Amino acid sequence: YVDGTLTVTDGTGPDEPDVPDEKVVTKTDGEANDGTKYHVGDTVTWTITVKNIYDEEKTLTVEEAEGMTITSEVPETLAAGAEIEITVEHVVTVEDVTAEEITNEVTVTLGDLEKTGDDTVETEKIAIEITAASDSKVYDGEALTNDGYELTSGELAEGNRIESVTVTGSQTLVGQSANVASEAKIVDAEGEDVTAAYEIRYVDGTLTVTDGTGPDEP
Repeated sequence: YVDGTLTVTDGTGPDEPDVPDEKVVTKTDGEANDGTKYHVGDTVTWTITVKNIYDEEKTLTVEEAEGMTITSEVPETLAAGAEIEITVEHVVTVEDVTAEEITNEVTVTLGDLEKTGDDTVETEKIAIEITAASDSKVYDGEALTNDGYELTSGELAEGNRIESVTVTGSQTLVGQSANVASEAKIVDAEGEDVTAAYEIRYVDGTLTVTDGTGPDEP
């Protein structure tokens, strides 16, 4: 989990009698967010800090943005001088990865002042490698095929699995040819297609047919 911070004050202290709304509610990035890139299935956590520097109690509301969940209790009012922290979580989706970023758009309203968060974190695809199977046999006049494959580099996000991979190749005569992997489909625990969240590199296998006259095949 990586924290960012959204800080909300009312800006009406003795030295700030007439601060415009856009200056009243300010946001600062948490250091832990800097440089972090998130992948599908990761959870991003923001910390929203709200401080009431009015000399009276004010109403407080925090409105969730799409896909974001407030995970701590939000009081209906905030006493004069009080400060609270509110956590907001978001699980990275395929759409987030495609967009290459996520913006915390949770809206905080303190009294008559309102601010929508704009803290943005980056996302990226998970790099994996899928290799087609290799196989061999002595020539018998029948085509050699093998539709097997394996994940040879990288790791899938928790709950994700490779549902299918197209593997194409055939060798009948003595010799070698490529066994080609392509068109992988990766799904999550609910069976939803999350292939777009992955950067997939395909590696060919080799199909080999021998004439049976090698040193081990007299």
